[in-house]
Amino acid sequence: MFHFILYFLPELVLLLGALALFFVVLGHERTVLAQRVALGTALLALVAAALSLGREAVLFGGATGWIPFPRCSNLSSPAV
Repeated sequence: MFHFILYFLPELVLLLGALALFFVVLGHERTVLAQRVALGTALLALVAAALSLGREAVLFGGATGWIPFPRCSNLSSPAV
């Protein structure tokens, strides 16, 4: 079961990072903490992308597939 999580790991990291950042910015004067959360999320997303880079799969009974290039381009597009 764990190996299927690796296919979605970069998206899961970004989703959890966005959720953490949302809760951090609810407080007042939390800019340093927000920057640290954003940097940590970015670094974890890079590690997650590197871990899932060599994997290919067909998921959800053939409804979608995981191929490396579109997923990596999705991760790099917010940085542009």
